[in-house]
Amino acid sequence: MRGIRFKNGLQLRETTMSLTLEQKIELLSSYLHGDKESSEAKGYLEEFGGLSGQTFALVKISGSCFDSESLGSIAQHLATLYACGAIPVITYGWGEPLNAAIAQENEVRGTKGKPLLPTHKVRGTEDRFTDSELIGLANYFSEKHAAMLSDAINAKISGISEKLGIGSGPESAGDITSVFSPSQKVILAQQQDPGEGYGSHNGLITGINHQPVSEAIATGKIPIISPLGISPDGVILNVNSATSGCTLAYALDPFKFIMVTQEAGVRNMGLHGTPIISEINLRREYAELLSSGVISGGMKKNVDEMQRALAGRPNGEERIGQIVGPGNLVQELFTKRGAGTFIKLGYTVYQFGVQSIDRTYAKELIEAAFGQQLKADYFEKARAGNAAAYWVDKGKGIAIVFDNPFWGLPPYLDVIAVKKQFAGNGMAKDLIYHILASQKTDNPKLFWRSKQSRDSNILYKAIACLIGEFTGPDGNKYNGYAIGLSPEEQAAALGFMQRKGPNFIGN
Repeated sequence: MRGIRFKNGLQLRETTMSLTLEQKIELLSSYLHGDKESSEAKGYLEEFGGLSGQTFALVKISGSCFDSESLGSIAQHLATLYACGAIPVITYGWGEPLNAAIAQENEVRGTKGKPLLPTHKVRGTEDRFTDSELIGLANYFSEKHAAMLSDAINAKISGISEKLGIGSGPESAGDITSVFSPSQKVILAQQQDPGEGYGSHNGLITGINHQPVSEAIATGKIPIISPLGISPDGVILNVNSATSGCTLAYALDPFKFIMVTQEAGVRNMGLHGTPIISEINLRREYAELLSSGVISGGMKKNVDEMQRALAGRPNGEERIGQIVGPGNLVQELFTKRGAGTFIKLGYTVYQFGVQSIDRTYAKELIEAAFGQQLKADYFEKARAGNAAAYWVDKGKGIAIVFDNPFWGLPPYLDVIAVKKQFAGNGMAKDLIYHILASQKTDNPKLFWRSKQSRDSNILYKAIACLIGEFTGPDGNKYNGYAIGLSPEEQAAALGFMQRKGPNFIGN
């Protein structure tokens, strides 16, 4: 699901605006398409209460998004998130306006025969070569963009307050941001090695001082953090804004790490104007996306840093990265369909024979997920049928697969169960894809059934072929699904599923 799934207990913080659920829905609905998406947003909001100690999201805004239209749209979305209790932490870039300023300055210098400002990147990196002259321009745009963001967000918050009839207070006065410049020492850095081609003011991040950021959030402020670093002796250093965003994400551990770009997501074929790739599983798909050229240049830097931010955290499998456009932030966060690219690290899955697993733990996991009691002889029958068990690392989920459920049939997925706190995080899809990959064939095959009442049918219809609807021997209505089966195999599989008895006691 694309929406905010705080299954680990993460909830939204109550800002001093203290809006009702109805007011929050009213705000969100103006960005959504129809009653269905508004209903989805309401469902997500109803899961949340008051946030305790968890950063909701880190939002990194590309330097290309500071034109008046894009900035106004971003500020409106961020103000809406704040009003709904989701206080984001913001960092940003300034690449495009800095490029324009350098080009303009060099044009003047060229006519006067003066040395030009450097325009190249450090070899083998996406890092801008930065010397003592260029850092002055970088710091100017850092301060300018922070002020632009702060002013725009405060103005939008004041507009929301006026619209909803909220009286005096920091929101109505336009005072809900806290700007952190390099001098406030949030991003700590040291000079990069000039011997590696770096300039005198290129920086390498050595640490994040997150205490003032946490204090700002605790007082209901939106932190806006310059991506520039500062050395122990007070020298301002330029750090790639994507790298700053990644390092902040690692240190602050937000549930979501969001990059706002004019591309609005990772584009199919890596070309502007081509369709946006809706979802990326990094462990499963990164290598192919890289080799095919879909991710390259600045977008590769974004995806690489997002991968580093997720992979570097112990809970990275439960965290989310998203690349969106200036006007798509709310839709990406609060609807199932989304509007940008949803990025997950992906889960680690292991394969065992059923005879090798901890049956007591597996039984408890499956029964908790389904809310029903397994038949006493389930695992004995699974062992006798040479079933395989696919375990998600640390026992977060399990799938039981019969390679030969009946003569001539392909593998059958008998049970798939995920711990409730991880539901909606893509684990079931990872399990299914791992099962298919384990077959080591160009045409992997799998089929299974699911009660029509289960929410998991949304996923199954998206990744598999619905081959039939039927009533099982237990009287329950089922959907039958298949991947890779021929029409003849589908017919045989459907017959098998119609005859197969239940795994659980009762209905």
